[in-house]
Amino acid sequence: MSLDEMKRYCQEAIQSFPSIKLIVFTGGECFLLGKDLYEMVSYVHSYGLKSRIISNAFWANSYDAAYNCLKKLKDCGLTEINYSTGDDHQEYIPIQNIKNAVNASLNLEIITCVNIETRNDRNFGVADFISDDEIKKHLSINRGQFRVIAGMWMPFTEEALKQLPHKDKGTYTIQCGRCENLFESVNIMPDGKMIACCGLASKYMKYLHLGSMCSGKVKLLYDKQFNDFLKLWLFVDGPYKILEFIERKKIEVPE
Repeated sequence: MSLDEMKRYCQEAIQSFPSIKLIVFTGGECFLLGKDLYEMVSYVHSYGLKSRIISNAFWANSYDAAYNCLKKLKDCGLTEINYSTGDDHQEYIPIQNIKNAVNASLNLEIITCVNIETRNDRNFGVADFISDDEIKKHLSINRGQFRVIAGMWMPFTEEALKQLPHKDKGTYTIQCGRCENLFESVNIMPDGKMIACCGLASKYMKYLHLGSMCSGKVKLLYDKQFNDFLKLWLFVDGPYKILEFIERKKIEVPE
């Protein structure tokens, strides 16, 4: 997606939905946009909106590198940053990068959140991260500015699916609530397609694809979701209750 396209899509979304308060740059890895990321944060700031970046902090191999990078973004108007880490991330990005980035963003008074992959067989979790003395200190003095959360990590391969515990073993709590994220945001992929929900999994679910920005306006693509019974059902009851209904009624689900 070009810089001009990003600006055009943002402008159209803001004009179509005046209630928008926050623009989020996620991924993949949004820092791969290079200078365009700084330009877009500045562009969002020009509308008086807040901005958030989600990153694995590959660029934070030292405190100075992290500070210099984030200082430029802060000067452009960045208000929030989320860092992602955990077992899979740490195969490529050392946890020290996250610590460098956290130190820098908090010193720059950027609202900071660390999202840690959560699954039963993990080696590294929230408890491991917050046991670090420096992180403990940040949590105690930066209340309201710094959070550490356990994020769900989605399996994308058959092998990863096999590692999930069976519901009958009682080793985890099933989330039975409704899908609260539907209808809450305007999500545009790098290829210009609009999707109904954020997150990596959405890319692999054709049902969540709403159409191309080239073939329709933001509001048109967003509004057509309300003609989709299944999305409304997900929003009201959630996927677990839908699957229970299907099982109870013995409904055959096509591949």
